[in-house]
Parts: sequence; structure tokens; C-alpha cells
Amino acid sequence: MKKRKHYRFLLLTLVMSTVAVLVLSLTVLALLVSATEQRKHLLLNYATHQAGMLHSVLELVPTSQRNSLTPPPLVQEQIYQILARKPAITDSGEILFAYLENNNIHFVSPRRFASDMPTIVPRDHSNVRAMNLALQGKSGVIETVDYRSIPVLAAYAPVAGMNLGVVVKINIDEVQQPFIRTALWAGLATLLLIVIGIFLMQKLNRPLIQRLEESETKYRTLFESANEGIMVISDHIEECNDQVTRLLGYEKSELIGRSISDLATERQPYGDLSVNAASARFALARHGTPQYFVWRSRRKDGSDIDIDVMLKSVSVGNRTFVLATLLDITDRRHAEIELRRVEKEVADAREHLAHVARLSTMGEMAAGIAHEINQPLAAITTYAQGCKRLLDKNAQNSNPYNANKLAEPLDKIVTQALRAGEVIRRLRSFVNKSASVLELIDCNQLVADVVKLAEVDARKHDIPVSLFLAPALPKVRIDAVQLQQVILNLIRNALESMESTPRSKARVEVHTALEDSTHISIRVIDCGSGLSEDALRYVFVPFFTTKATGMGMGLSISHSIITAHGGQLTAYNNASGHGATFAVLLNVPSAQSTT
Repeated sequence: MKKRKHYRFLLLTLVMSTVAVLVLSLTVLALLVSATEQRKHLLLNYATHQAGMLHSVLELVPTSQRNSLTPPPLVQEQIYQILARKPAITDSGEILFAYLENNNIHFVSPRRFASDMPTIVPRDHSNVRAMNLALQGKSGVIETVDYRSIPVLAAYAPVAGMNLGVVVKINIDEVQQPFIRTALWAGLATLLLIVIGIFLMQKLNRPLIQRLEESETKYRTLFESANEGIMVISDHIEECNDQVTRLLGYEKSELIGRSISDLATERQPYGDLSVNAASARFALARHGTPQYFVWRSRRKDGSDIDIDVMLKSVSVGNRTFVLATLLDITDRRHAEIELRRVEKEVADAREHLAHVARLSTMGEMAAGIAHEINQPLAAITTYAQGCKRLLDKNAQNSNPYNANKLAEPLDKIVTQALRAGEVIRRLRSFVNKSASVLELIDCNQLVADVVKLAEVDARKHDIPVSLFLAPALPKVRIDAVQLQQVILNLIRNALESMESTPRSKARVEVHTALEDSTHISIRVIDCGSGLSEDALRYVFVPFFTTKATGMGMGLSISHSIITAHGGQLTAYNNASGHGATFAVLLNVPSAQSTT
């Protein structure tokens, strides 16, 4: 490990040195090119300017002298003045003037660096390329060799209207030399700095490696000591910590290199095939979307465990991995299943207790119910006997039988039979024991049905029950039988609370209202003596009662029913000082609250 880190360090140093030298070389080259282009531009401007000045002198030359091959005397005099007046452009700079005659170039100006050179040179000679281009009427800058066989930058330009060319040149070495020197010195400085840096790095290398090893040891310790299992996964498991081996029962050597689907059961907790679930989850994680889910895996011993999994994409170098964090939740899942079982048993027990309470209520109301049914039955008997007498009388009379006389009593028989049937229907619906079913119910209709059922007790106590229904109430999702039980219990309690209230003042009011867009209320209001402070505090506590013969379960059961529906059952004394109000608050399904 140490040797490998040392090699990496040396490789890094070599790469950094190469990059530094390369950057330096490119910088110097760029500056050289820039300076060369700038010099070319300056030389060309200078040559063009001199050509322009000679062209202006040509305007002073008589017309008869303008067409000669040689420059007019006035122009030659201007050339000598230029050479005498203008200093050298640079240390190696030179300006030359020449004309073309008989395919030879004749230099008018002397040579600055070699006065013994011939003044007439063939136009195709390599030393006069720039002047030859100028005499062809062209302008520009070229790199060429001058009469000394030295590389130069030569700017050339023709003099308009004359057989005369201008060349301005400087040695290329004059442009390149400063940059070459700079590059050499910078290169030496860079190499010196690299050598010093390598020396310093060598001195620092060992403690740095030690710190790296300590850091790696620390993070490896954290990785291995984590309470959660941790896996690094590409298309297979590349690394895992000791907690994973404890979770799955495999050795690391048995896990690394395997696919995660090899360790899964055939199907996952939610029914998906393990292969499909793994591919979908890992694809999303690799694209940067963290995944949280429950995964069922098979241990080496064949047992199954449920694991809470978090997947997250991580990049190491140019590779992308999925980091999987695993937490065994098998015991928690079993506890959740047991809790759901217990909750179901409690719900079943609550429904059973509510059913028993309904039967008890019906037992208490038995005498009134019998009277309620006996009335329509007695009426049916009376009307039936009357019909029979009419039939007997018609049989003894010789007059024809008149069927119209039987229509009215028969209609009354039907009405009373329907009345008895409706009473029995409401009773059967109320005492029926069935699985709790939530359905959308018209609250006003349900309350009206309960009030009709409560009329038995209302007549027994000689107390009227008034109904005040808010129009156009939204439907609520409830168990109709259970809510009927709650409202009937509240009405019966209200009637019983007014035993000592004068009958002229005693009354029960049942109100429905839309509280807001998401709640409706059902209020049962009496005019009795109200509730004491202790009663208000404990009214919904099991076995608490203010009745001499009460069990204290009715309001407790009602409270649990409304709570199971997600609503609220509250009690408070009326602001008038007479009686109390029991209020049921129910939620309106969201689909209706927005309509």
C-alpha cells in the first residue's frame, strides 16, 4: 500500500511538471506569435507610409519626367533626404528603394550593412524577393533571406504611379531572441522550482502518507463499525461492511461479486418480483433519485428478513456506484403485523360492544316499540272487521254490491300496514350486526330516520323532538348504523335528562349545519339542568354515569365510534343556562369539499 501511494505521488509530480512546462511553452509561443504579428504590422505601415510620401513628391515632378524607368531626380533627392533624416528603425532595421529595368532590380539606396554589395541584382534572385513583389505592385510582409543571407522580416510596398518599390526589414533574430531568452530562463526557473518542490515533497511525503493511512483507517473503521449494513454496488456487490455479513450470514468473500438479486426472495413484501423491483430501484438510484423501500432478503441459513433500504448514487473517479444502506426491521415488521391484528380485534370488540348497546337500547325501548307496532295492527284489525261487516250486510241484502264502500277502509289498512312495516324496517336496520361499511350518506335523511325511531321514547316522556335540517348538506362517508346509534343515544339521554323539567318547557332540538367547507355538525340540544363540572370532565369516560341505573357505556361507545370515523364528539352547557348540547363534528370527503 505504501509503495503504491509513493508511485502515485511521483506520477503526480511528473504530470504536474509536464503540464507546467507545456503551459509555459505555449505561453511563450503565443507571445512570440503576437509580437511577430505586431512587428509585421508596424513594418508594413512604415513601408506604406514611405511609399505614400514618395507618391506625393511625384505630384511635383513635371509630366515629361514621370514616365521614365528611373526615378525622377526630385524623387531620388527625396529618397536621400529620407535616408539622411530617418534614423534606423531598430538595431537591425533597414529601408531600401529600387526600380526595375531590363529584368534587373536597381537599388537607389545604399546597403546599410554591406556597402560593397552590387546595386544591380537579377529580379529572380532569392535575396530580392520582397523588392520584386513591391515592383509587381504588391504590398505585404514575408519572411525571407536578405543580401547577407540572414533571415529577416521584410515589408514591401509599391510607390503608386512610379517604377519604384520600398522594402523595410528587420532581422528575425531581433524578434525571436528576447522570447528565446525568456523561455530559457523561465524553463530553468520552472525546472528549479520543480526540483525544489520534489525535494520538499520528498521531505513531506512520509508524514503525508501517514496521515492518509490514518484517514483511511479512520473511515474504514467507521465503515465497518456502522450500525447499518453498507454495500457499494455497481452491477454487482463491490464492497460491504461487517454488519452486512451479520445481517445475511455470509462471509465477505461470498458476497463480493454477487448480484443483489441472488440474495432476495422470489417476491418482495408488496408482491413484486425481486428481479423487476431491483432493476427498477437501482436504475432510478443511478440517475440521481434516492430510493427508500423495504426489501426482503434470504439469509444463508434459509430464513427471510425484512430490510429497510436506502439507495443513493455516488461517484468515485469516472465510475458511478450505488451506495446501499441496510437496516434489519424484521422484528419491527412482525410487531406492526401484531399491532394490526390487535387493532382489528379491538375494532371487532368495539363493533360487538356497539351491537350489544343497540340491543340493550332496543330492550329498554321494547314496551314503547310494542305499543308503536300495536297501534297500526289494531287499526288494521278494526278496518278489516268493518270490511267484513259490509260484505255480510251486502250478502243479506238483495241490492247489488257497491265495491266503492270498501275502497276507503282498504286504503287505510294498506297505510297502517306500511306504517308497521316501516317501524320494523328501522328496528331491523338499527339492531343489525354487520361488518362496518363506510359509504356516502345523506346526513339529513339519516338524522330524520333516527328522530322517527326516537319518537317512541319522545311519546313515553311526553317531550317533543324538533328537527332543524340545514339545506344542501354534502354527503359524509360513515357507517350509517353506527352513526344512528350515536344520535339515538344522544336523543334518549337528552329526554332522560329532563325528567324533572316542566313539560311546558321541555323539548329536544336536533340541528344539522355546514360548519365550513370540510365539516358538518349534528347537535342534540336539551332544556334540562345541564352538566356539572365533573360530568363535563368525565362524561365520555367508560363507566361514568349520572343515572342511578346507568352503566356509563353509552356515551363512551358513542365517543369511540365518532373518533373511529375521524370526527369529534363534544359536550358543553348551553349559553342560556338551561340544558346541554352534545355536538358531533364529521369530515366531508375532499372530493365534495371542492365542489
